[in-house]
Amino acid sequence: MKLTKKRLKEIIKEELTNIKEAGMPSSVIKSKQKLDGMSDKDFAAAHGDKTEEQLKAMAWRHGYGKGSKHYVNRARQGKKK
Repeated sequence: MKLTKKRLKEIIKEELTNIKEAGMPSSVIKSKQKLDGMSDKDFAAAHGDKTEEQLKAMAWRHGYGKGSKHYVNRARQGKKK
């Protein structure tokens, strides 16, 4: 079967649409929701032993952006209280 350029473009467009609709895996969403429900103090108790780089990577996986300090700040706030 020979693919034409037009058909190949259609296939690529369909695949990209499927990827965009997939979004975050449900396990990541559940983890993110669990962490959002924690107080800063509870978060620090659970994740305070992680390095800043590990917390940044976790924030990136949860959709906060590469290099985000969302979880780093929460851990610091929890340790202050």
